[in-house]
Amino acid sequence: MKKIIWIDDNMGKMAFLAKHLFPRLWNKKYFNHIIFAGNHYAKDNPNISRSERARKDFNNDMSSYFDIFCRDSIDDDDDNDTPMKEWNLNENLYPQWDIFDEREEQIIEQKIKNRIYGLFKEDTFIGIDLCLLIKDEEQKDETLAMKLFYFYFFEKNIKSTFLYSNFKNEKAEKREWVNKFIEHHKDIEQQKDKIIIHSGYELAKKSSGEELERFLKFLELGSINGIEQK
Repeated sequence: MKKIIWIDDNMGKMAFLAKHLFPRLWNKKYFNHIIFAGNHYAKDNPNISRSERARKDFNNDMSSYFDIFCRDSIDDDDDNDTPMKEWNLNENLYPQWDIFDEREEQIIEQKIKNRIYGLFKEDTFIGIDLCLLIKDEEQKDETLAMKLFYFYFFEKNIKSTFLYSNFKNEKAEKREWVNKFIEHHKDIEQQKDKIIIHSGYELAKKSSGEELERFLKFLELGSINGIEQK
């Protein structure tokens, strides 16, 4: 079974992404594991929260989406097929998640690496949100997402690593992010065309589109390499 590890800071946006994307992935037998990390939950930025209410809402959303998926999976020609039967058949696809509520960037980074090390197996993809920390929005320094992407994609040579964006003005933001990334890693400037950034908003659309097809093709063709902890 193929696995996608999502690294994100925002439960609300991840639930929005999961609503229409995850059922398509479940149909193709992809398991999704989410690592919520970053400090966007801080009290000085309450619009993005990991409160008990936010956690409960996210759990309810995942359960609801999976229940709908199981109902839609019922074989009309099988009188014995039920939503519960489909749930039991597909329960290994039910998403799991971790929540790291640390504030220090170095601690957050190490916890993410440790968790991925424990999760990573053959046929595993790593998706990284472009913005994980409040200060990342300014991009004055190398961001946590940049550090993680360089570590997995270039240092560890895991070409199944990808980036995704939830920015509204995505084209401009993507271009700016890549340019900043190259500033910090001039050694890979000639390889910047390999940097894949998918649009979270496009992937979350109810109807299929070019972005979804591009993403699914990437999953089908993604090459996997072993990982070592560093």
